[in-house]
Amino acid sequence: VVAMLACARLGAVHSVVFGGFAGNELAVRLDDAEPKALIGASCGIEPGRVVPYKPMIDAAIELAKHKPEFCVILQREQAPADLVEGRDHDWHAFQEGVAPADCVPAKPPKTTEWIAPRRAQASMAIAASGTMGM
Repeated sequence: VVAMLACARLGAVHSVVFGGFAGNELAVRLDDAEPKALIGASCGIEPGRVVPYKPMIDAAIELAKHKPEFCVILQREQAPADLVEGRDHDWHAFQEGVAPADCVPAKPPKTTEWIAPRRAQASMAIAASGTMGM
């Protein structure tokens, strides 16, 4: 949620991908979206099991034609993952030394001309299932 809100604040388009995707489905999403960054977790936590995500992320990047410039990985203690040097960054270390940004209140538009272009700007890309492209 923090990453999604940060993307919205920056005006960056983001796409949330179901954690159970296999590497090849995520690779299709990488090729479709051509992201600069991939933000993920070392694993997912489900009732009764832990799902290692990082191996799926690594497989997807290997398969994809488009490679993200970098990955930010939240290391969960239930299944810490090996990070690829030069590409992967630990979520907490990535934020070290960064000053928090003040919240900027939204200003109401003065005219409807401001509203229309803003509505046309994408903030999220959604694919309905593993069988559909973006």
